[in-house]
Amino acid sequence: RAVIAGYGPVGRACADRLSLAGVAYTIVELNSDTVRRQALLGRSIVFGDVTNPEVLISAGVPDADAVLITIPDEQAM
Repeated sequence: RAVIAGYGPVGRACADRLSLAGVAYTIVELNSDTVRRQALLGRSIVFGDVTNPEVLISAGVPDADAVLITIPDEQAM
């Protein structure tokens, strides 16, 4: 199981590859429109800031096998 932080171009590419490999994942995204659209498509997605520990817990980071940080924010990383 993986958590993808950010669902921009890199996050989408990671999600596609994980899906092809049969790996379950949860997305953490700050854009509410993206969260709404992806949730309607059935994707596991959490609205929030990846720098917030509560959001990471909600996304399942403590039990994840991998966390993919795809956000273009050097300070957040």
